[in-house]
Amino acid sequence: MIGAFPGLRQLREWTGSEAWGRIEILLSEPLQFRRQGPGGGSSVPIWRLYAQSSMPVEKYERVDSNIFRLGFERFCLGSIWAYRGRSSRADFVVFEALPEARTGLYADDCSDAEEYGVTPMGELIRREEFDDGSVVRGGVVYPMPLGTRLELRFVRRTWVILTGQNSRLHDLELDLQRRRLLEGLCSGSAQLEELVSLAEGNVRSPG
Repeated sequence: MIGAFPGLRQLREWTGSEAWGRIEILLSEPLQFRRQGPGGGSSVPIWRLYAQSSMPVEKYERVDSNIFRLGFERFCLGSIWAYRGRSSRADFVVFEALPEARTGLYADDCSDAEEYGVTPMGELIRREEFDDGSVVRGGVVYPMPLGTRLELRFVRRTWVILTGQNSRLHDLELDLQRRRLLEGLCSGSAQLEELVSLAEGNVRSPG
């Protein structure tokens, strides 16, 4: 995180090309490291935290001037905020994912995100077809094209935390408070300074 935010000592916002520059430094390769010693395997230092889940950041890809992917998830980048704390366990980046248009694949869908397949020709297919490995066109069943990949887009404003695997914000005992804060950021009922307090351990966990 130091390389992407040198000299940072407080919560600060970036937008536009400055935000992209910081994101691309933070998520530059390598994002995975091979463990030494017995057992081997790999380590993924950076994780993305949502209101109700967390996932390792294993791959970053810039799609166009507004969109990037982390794995199979795509984001329309709004602003980013970063904070470096008294210890590295308090460091975090949080970014605003702006809502994208719905795909039109799902009628009357009121979810916050949509999952679908993308063929090598750019055609979007329903998640059910992707899972089953075939598509129906004009009443005829065809095998799903080779190279079709899964993608998820957010169709409602979302806030996502990027932080270290051993970050305080990643602690299981803080899941409920992190969820409330991220949901509050989306609704406008929470402030980013509250995330700083949580990261620094200034808010006691329930119980």
